[in-house]
Amino acid sequence: MTRTRLRITTLLLFFIILVLPLPCGYGQTVQPQEQPAARYAIAFRLPLSQGSNDVDGYLEVRQDSRLTPKLSALLWGTGNVNVDDDPELAVFKSEPLRNASIRIVDRAGKVIDEQGLERPLAKLRTAQLYGDSRVTYLLTVDFSAGFGSYSGPITSLVEVKSGRLQWVESTEAKTGSTGKISLMESLKTTWKFVDAPDGKGKQILLAQCRPDWSSVKDDPDFTTTYARFYFDGTKWLVVKRTVKGLSEFDQGFPSRKYFP
Repeated sequence: MTRTRLRITTLLLFFIILVLPLPCGYGQTVQPQEQPAARYAIAFRLPLSQGSNDVDGYLEVRQDSRLTPKLSALLWGTGNVNVDDDPELAVFKSEPLRNASIRIVDRAGKVIDEQGLERPLAKLRTAQLYGDSRVTYLLTVDFSAGFGSYSGPITSLVEVKSGRLQWVESTEAKTGSTGKISLMESLKTTWKFVDAPDGKGKQILLAQCRPDWSSVKDDPDFTTTYARFYFDGTKWLVVKRTVKGLSEFDQGFPSRKYFP
């Protein structure tokens, strides 16, 4: 009797093993799970060389991977204020845009240097400012607020030396103070490159109008500052001239005669 029960039990177990599915990964081919989409994508990439930059690789701007070229164009200059109203931008309602970054990578993709930016949208292009083969990278970050006349894209000058990011700074000729060159484009601020007087390289002209908070009034006066940045062979210098009065630059760039 006991031997008969044992045979029945053995047959039942054998039947269960044949009929029931095996656990995943046990004698079966397991399909790989879909990986989450990359959080960032390369928006701009420019080559770097050992001879010029001390690294063979690329200078890259990375943006939120959800930003297609079309969406970037829709958002540029708006301050993202139309996200709630435009159906094409609905993807950013539940999860806001991630800020962009700029980085140096070698040919194998290894990150050599990287810096996060303060806004999601950025552009990258090149300029030759010294009258020779040296390349300066123009990084423009969109600081637009979508309203007002004191916000807009800001361009910084970046150079890659010893394989590292170096932000171009200028020294004020009169005071000796030094700071990063930041060039905004807005209703009350404008800038452009011009040829250096000797025809070698470029200078930068910057005009900006701001309230004069030193005037103790409910409605302050305005001043306009005209600045010229130039390279003296060793470093960038800036000279400025400030005059009273309100200026807006939607009608074109101011005359060269206003700049020092």
